[in-house]
Amino acid sequence: MHTVNRATQPAFVCCMHASHNQEPAAGGLACVQYLTDDSVGPHAKPLGAAAKANCVSVFVTGVAGRYRADVCDPAGREIRFCGHGALAAAMHVFNKLEPDLPELNFFNQHQQWQARRAGAADADILLVYKRPPLTRCDAPAFAPELLGVSPLLAAEAGGADNYLILELASPDDVLKLVPNFGAFSAATRRAVIVTARDPALKGIVFRYFAPQYGQPEDSATGSAAVQLGAYWESVIGSACYPVRQLSAGGALMQLRCADGTVELSARVAYR
Repeated sequence: MHTVNRATQPAFVCCMHASHNQEPAAGGLACVQYLTDDSVGPHAKPLGAAAKANCVSVFVTGVAGRYRADVCDPAGREIRFCGHGALAAAMHVFNKLEPDLPELNFFNQHQQWQARRAGAADADILLVYKRPPLTRCDAPAFAPELLGVSPLLAAEAGGADNYLILELASPDDVLKLVPNFGAFSAATRRAVIVTARDPALKGIVFRYFAPQYGQPEDSATGSAAVQLGAYWESVIGSACYPVRQLSAGGALMQLRCADGTVELSARVAYR
């Protein structure tokens, strides 16, 4: 009979977003801690080790396949939707707490999701989210000032302070754009996701900007990828396809949007 070791020491988990040919990308970094006291609730203070490493802190509570995962940034601010934090939490629970379970259920005060092993390798994690609501809209007049390029199409995801998706003509446009970070706060409350189809990748590319919330450009943004799953569903369909984040660190994930859900998968490794 397997004995579960529910240690409370923090564990660094590096999200290595691997490609179809196993080429690693830098991804994001999270520090996960399992808390044995379920009454502790969400934490507003980052773990000391995580703050020093400038990565997110993930606090996990729960038993028997159902877990709460709360995430905060290095400054102690709550992150409502953190994709690489969710990947790290799933990896840690699968490996340290529930090695015999095929699926885990996670939640926090903002949403619920499932985690599964995505392949033969223990490091391949798949997350399943409810398909986010998304509305196509005209490209806002302020977009050229923010990006230095005019988008082809646009969409809004979530409430007034969630996501603005702007589609550009080519991956090169996404890669080379130089955002005007000083103009973001006056222009929009939404985080901005800039995206394009990439025929060479047989998928899509994107970058993520939220300077008005202290995050000029994120390195690995699973939450943004989930919004893009809903955005590109009408174009690419329900097939699984790679999504590359063209940040300085870089990240590569897989997406599939079907039956009212978005599936996000990536490779995760301990650091």
